[in-house]
Amino acid sequence: MSSLTLHPLPGDPLGIVGQLDLADERALSIVRGLTDDQGNWRPHPSDDSVALSLARYLAWLRCLVPVLRDAVHGVRSTWRARLGDVRSGWWWRVIPQIAGAVPIVRLVEGDDLRESARRPVRDLMGEILVLHGEVRRCAREGAVRDLRTARVPLPRVPVLRPPIDVALALVPAMARRHLRRAERVRLHAGFPRA
Repeated sequence: MSSLTLHPLPGDPLGIVGQLDLADERALSIVRGLTDDQGNWRPHPSDDSVALSLARYLAWLRCLVPVLRDAVHGVRSTWRARLGDVRSGWWWRVIPQIAGAVPIVRLVEGDDLRESARRPVRDLMGEILVLHGEVRRCAREGAVRDLRTARVPLPRVPVLRPPIDVALALVPAMARRHLRRAERVRLHAGFPRA
């Protein structure tokens, strides 16, 4: 007869911490050694710069992280979570995959553009790393809670209210999406070299 372990599972059952670690390494490799002029350089006036890509992602994170923090703290621990069954249905789990592939909609271009021009790329990256730390903390705390029981409104799309585990999984997906744009700028043939 097998025995059941009813204590919290260690680490992060959703894999979010590891994905954020990879996103941080990728972002730091993109930002490392950039001057402010290189960070604000655009291949074309309608394209993003590295700083603008980071500023857009940062604006999204600033809206989502407080909502996630409050939601994770508001969910109680359940027996299902202790057994490790904390994932939402497959229809919700495809949302982070879709978010990584869909083009970025520029809803608040002016605010992000002003912030990216005003702040050095390193400052934007520093704030992103701090917010990623908050998301990691939420993911670790959520390991012992049933994150399917509460839903959170997404920034700029409040009609879409996924479960908390799906909202947490959106963070690495959005990081990959915005970092891919920043990487394209950095690898552009006309990118100014130091």
